[in-house]
Amino acid sequence: MMQLYAPITSTRRVTPGVSLLHLQAEEISKRARPGQFVLIRCSDGHDPHLRRPFPIFSVAQSEMAVLVRADDAGRRWLAHQPAGQAVDCLGPLGQGFTLLPTTRHLLLVAEGMGVAALAALAAQAASSGIAVALLAGFPSAFAALPADLLPTAVEYQVATADGSRGQRGAVASLLPSIIQWADQVCAAGSAALYRDLAQAIARHRLRVEDDFAQVWLLGTVGCGLGVCQCCTVQTRRGPLLSCHDGPVLRLREVEQW
Repeated sequence: MMQLYAPITSTRRVTPGVSLLHLQAEEISKRARPGQFVLIRCSDGHDPHLRRPFPIFSVAQSEMAVLVRADDAGRRWLAHQPAGQAVDCLGPLGQGFTLLPTTRHLLLVAEGMGVAALAALAAQAASSGIAVALLAGFPSAFAALPADLLPTAVEYQVATADGSRGQRGAVASLLPSIIQWADQVCAAGSAALYRDLAQAIARHRLRVEDDFAQVWLLGTVGCGLGVCQCCTVQTRRGPLLSCHDGPVLRLREVEQW
């Protein structure tokens, strides 16, 4: 884990209220794994006090990118910082996704901003010659992640609650037609999505390994180092610290939700 002041190299508004920030952060980007996150101080004063957690959206050479939804004072401050402004970052933090040696078909399933936790994995897998399909659910077409932020090799399917793009309904409605294709599944979203995913696997798969399905689960983060214990989540292994033992966990550990 490194602490550094990372200059913003570029900012792009990708959907209403959501921006993609690229940061010059070589010491973090060269250590980062898909599924890990960073903590960024979102103020130039004393309010808000706590850093905000962001999944690492992508890494490229000496840069990393984070997807920022301006839904509180701290994130709004960060989203409006200009290029050249340096921000205080801690990372990379947590445990990332693990690709199985036998994986040839990778299915990624995201709800809303959960796509930020899966984009780096999509890029890594696609560059390794793995066939990747990303299913993503959003409220509407306006909230959907632009396809040009993903590698062209990734098959990108969208479901929207209002039917304005792709299939109408929740992203879980896309699972039955593709779950048998996958050698491995990684997901980021709500407890409801994870329940639906567990049910789809039980219904359509005869046998799976423990690591077949991995999910991104980050509780309320305070320190990000496993000290304050405010990110504790209950699993079949007992209480775990999602910032330290996770945020990537096996679906089977949390599927009782």
